[in-house]
Amino acid sequence: MPKTQLSIALLLAAACLPCPAGVVVVANRTPAALTLGVSVDLKPPSDLTLAPGDVKPIFGDGPVRVTIGDAPRIYTLKPDTPYFIGQAAGAAPSLHEIGLPGDDQPRIDRPLPGDDRPAKPLTIPVVILVDDEEATQPAVWQARFRRRVEAASDIIERHSGVRFEVVGYGQWNSDNNVRDFTDSLREFEKEVDPKPARIAIGFTSQYEAVTGRTHLGGTRGALQRHLLMREWGQHLSERERTELLVHELGHFLGATHSPEQDTVMRPVLGDRQSRMRDFVVRFDPLNALVISIVGEEMRRRGIDSLAALSPGARQRIGQVYQAIGLVFPEDPTVKRLAEMGTPKTAGQRPNKPFEAVFAAMLRAAAANQQQPMPAKDDALAELLVQSAATAAAPLGVDGPKAFLTAVGLGLGDAKLVARLPAAMGGRELGRAQLLGEPTLAGRRDLAQHFFVSAMVVANAGATAANAAGLAKEQSDSNGGSGFSFVDLAADRAGVRFAEAVLSGRLPLARVAGGFRAGMFMPDTTGLAEGLQAEAFEEQFGGVDDERFRAAQQDIEARINKLPPYWGG
Repeated sequence: MPKTQLSIALLLAAACLPCPAGVVVVANRTPAALTLGVSVDLKPPSDLTLAPGDVKPIFGDGPVRVTIGDAPRIYTLKPDTPYFIGQAAGAAPSLHEIGLPGDDQPRIDRPLPGDDRPAKPLTIPVVILVDDEEATQPAVWQARFRRRVEAASDIIERHSGVRFEVVGYGQWNSDNNVRDFTDSLREFEKEVDPKPARIAIGFTSQYEAVTGRTHLGGTRGALQRHLLMREWGQHLSERERTELLVHELGHFLGATHSPEQDTVMRPVLGDRQSRMRDFVVRFDPLNALVISIVGEEMRRRGIDSLAALSPGARQRIGQVYQAIGLVFPEDPTVKRLAEMGTPKTAGQRPNKPFEAVFAAMLRAAAANQQQPMPAKDDALAELLVQSAATAAAPLGVDGPKAFLTAVGLGLGDAKLVARLPAAMGGRELGRAQLLGEPTLAGRRDLAQHFFVSAMVVANAGATAANAAGLAKEQSDSNGGSGFSFVDLAADRAGVRFAEAVLSGRLPLARVAGGFRAGMFMPDTTGLAEGLQAEAFEEQFGGVDDERFRAAQQDIEARINKLPPYWGG
C-alpha cells in the first residue's frame, strides 16, 4: 500500500484514542521467512522478520496494523489476541486469528500506566543456588548455571519482552532423606530467602538417576518465588537442560502445557527433540500471549501474583486456560493456573445454546433409565447424540458448536461435567449415574477420544484437536497405557465428524435422524496399541518418520470408507 494511503488509514484510527493496552502474538506457520510491515500506536510502519516457526509479540497501546511482504492488504489486529500466518497450496501467505472460548463475549479493556514500549525489557533479578551435593567448585558451577539462565532468558525475552538477570549465588543444605520432589521444593522454599532477588532458582544434585519419567523441575505456581531443578542424570545434554529451565520459567510467567509438539511447553520434555541441530526452542502462540501479558502487567503495574492481574488480563488469560483445559482437563498445572487466572463466573449469563442441548441430553438419559431394558454401550451413545442433535438443530448458527460441546462433555469425561455450574448439568445432577457409560465399537475409551476431539474442534480448532490427540498418545507411551493407533483413529474420526457438522456438510437434522456408531467410527482391526516409547520408536521411528505417516494415511483411508465421507 502507498505510504499516503497507509497514513490516511492510521489517521482514521485516531478516533479510538485513548486505547487500551494490548499485545498481539504472531506465529509464522509457513515454510519460508516472512517480513511484516508493522504499524503500532499510529506510528510509521517498521519491518518485523519472522523465520519459519517464529512466534513473536507486538506491544502497543493503540491500533496494530500488519502487512505481509508486498501484499496490499492491511490487517487490523485485535489487542491481546494470537494470530498465525498460513499459506495454502498455490496461494499467498495470509493472517488468521486463533480463536479462544468467549471470543463472542464482550472484552474488558486493559488500560495500563506507563510506556507501552520501553527502551529495555522487564528484568527480573534471580539468585542461583546449589545444594550441598554439588561436586564442582563455586567458580565452575556459577559459570555453568549463569550461562544456562542467560540462554533461557534470551529465549523468553524473544517471546515476551521479559529477561532474567543473575544477581547472586548461594548454597543450601538439602536433606538426604527427602526423596520426593514436592518435599524437596518445600524444603527449598523453607531454607532459602530469594532477597534481594525476585526469584531463587535452585539446582539440586540430591537424587540418583532413575529410569522412566521423573519430575525434573518445578515451581509452586505462577509468580512464586522459588523454582527447583534436578541437575542429575538421564543423560540430558546442556541444550535439553536449558529447554527444561525455559519450560519452568514459562510456568513462572503463567504458561501452561500445550498440545503443540514443537513448543517448549509440551507436557513431556527430555524427548530428544532439542538435541536435533535444527530444533529451535520456542513457545506456542497461546503461551507466548500469556507470558507477554503477565510480563507487561509486572512491568507497568508491579503485580506479584496472578490474583493481582487487571480484570482485562484475568479475563483473557482465563480464556487461554479454558481453551487448553479442553485438551488437558486433568493436567494439574492447567487446573492450578485456571483456578488462579480464570475470572469468576458468578452472575454471568450461562451459555444458553449449550445449556439447552445438554439439558435435552440429560432428559433423554433420565427417560432411558426408566425403560425396562435401557439402552447401553453403543446404543446409549447413539441415543444421547441423537437427542443432543435434535435439540441443537433449531438453534441456527449456534447449534453446531453447542451440539459438539454438549456431546463432548456428556460422552467424554465425567470429571469435566462435574466442574460445570449446577444450572448447566454439573455435579448436583449426578452425571456419572445419569449418562451411564456410552461406547463406540464397544469401547468406552473410543467414545471419549471421539467426542472430546469433536468438542475441541468446535472450541479451539482442528489443529489443536489433532495435536492434542497425538500429545496424549505420546504421553501414554512414556510409562502409561502406551501409544495407540486405535485411539488416534477415534481422535481423527471425531475431528472429521466435527468438521462435517460445523461446515454444514453433515446437517444436525441428519445426525438427529440417524446417528449410528458404525457410520462414524472406522474399523480399527490391525492397528497397533500399547506401544511404549522404545517399541514405538523401533516400529514407527517417530512422528516425522515415513512409517508413522503411512499409519496416519491408513487411518485416514479407513475413515474415508465410512458412508458420510464418500466422495469427499
